[in-house]
Amino acid sequence: MSKILKVILTVFSILLILSCSSNEDKLFKAIEDGNLGKVQSLIEDGVSVVSKNGNGLTPIEIARKNNSKNIEIYLYGELKKVFDNETNKLLKLKFSERLIELKDIETLRKRDYKLYLDNNDSILNSMNSDQRMSENLLLEQEKYFKIHQESIKKFINAKVDLIEDIMKVFIEKDYINGLKSKDCRNIVNVNIMLNLSEM
Repeated sequence: MSKILKVILTVFSILLILSCSSNEDKLFKAIEDGNLGKVQSLIEDGVSVVSKNGNGLTPIEIARKNNSKNIEIYLYGELKKVFDNETNKLLKLKFSERLIELKDIETLRKRDYKLYLDNNDSILNSMNSDQRMSENLLLEQEKYFKIHQESIKKFINAKVDLIEDIMKVFIEKDYINGLKSKDCRNIVNVNIMLNLSEM
């Protein structure tokens, strides 16, 4: 076999291997090349934004490593969609009772806040009137303030417990790689609050 034929066969084999590479490989290659259009096209065609390369790195980690800001921003948006979707599924299927409990706590918190504000209005009104302020009014204000603080604390702690339980599921599914924990927690928090507002 001549050298030219060997070179042609070698080049053809390399091209065949490259053309047969997985879409995930093509995604990582497009990220390394800084080709945002190709990255978008592959993800729109169904390549998972939470996939990993042979070194265990996710697409967004590769984008950060290559300092590809536009690709990183795009991938973050796509990851956010995945986390929004997964969080909402978990809130509906696995944590629906906890969400209802959290809504009940929020309702009590709002009631306590209204009592505090109403009492505060009474104090402010006494400033405008020609009446002495009673000690009882101030004691009531202090009582309602403490009740309100406790209800805020109960709401926040219950919400953080729910966030942490959802994060545990994401860690089990190995979704956290590539997305900073703080970002993931924020996405989960926003989805919890949106769900509460719709109840």
